[in-house]
Amino acid sequence: MDFKAFQSILSRKIGISPHQFSVYVADGNNPRNRFPITGKINFSALSYEKDCFFLVVLKRSRRSRTRKGKNAESSPPMAEIKKEPPANAMLLRRGGGGGSELVEARVCTGLDEFERRVRDLQMEKERYLVNLGSANLRIARESKSLVCEECEKAKVVGTDIDFHWCVYDAVTFGFRSHAGPIARPAKGSGY
Repeated sequence: MDFKAFQSILSRKIGISPHQFSVYVADGNNPRNRFPITGKINFSALSYEKDCFFLVVLKRSRRSRTRKGKNAESSPPMAEIKKEPPANAMLLRRGGGGGSELVEARVCTGLDEFERRVRDLQMEKERYLVNLGSANLRIARESKSLVCEECEKAKVVGTDIDFHWCVYDAVTFGFRSHAGPIARPAKGSGY
């Protein structure tokens, strides 16, 4: 799975345009320890990590940043109010339909995209093998007999040729070469 596919899956899942959020991988033990997910991320290496999760953060608009800077200068300093997140906070899902956790985990980890790619590669391999098989049959039909240059020369000259590694050689019983026993090919093999 690549970054763009992952980003589009997240975008569909949460209902926000991909350019409006950033994605991070955060440590489960320390959520402040996080690193951004970019096009250079290795998802296969990331899948082996334990106790980590994806953190989606909305990007702030440039206008709000500039306004905040101007307002901060013009307004008198105020005491900062620290808001603690509620203890029983729950993630809200948009367009959820009561899906199981397994299905959601598959979508989040991108297994659907991976399985689709594997199916495509298997189909491509089958097409290749079918085409290769039909090409071999075509070649076998076009050249029904093998040609040995030494046998052809001997036939033209009209002499008997000595033993050489050829299917037209006389069968020699009990002879074994370093390549194994020499025998004629089975009839009907097409070669």
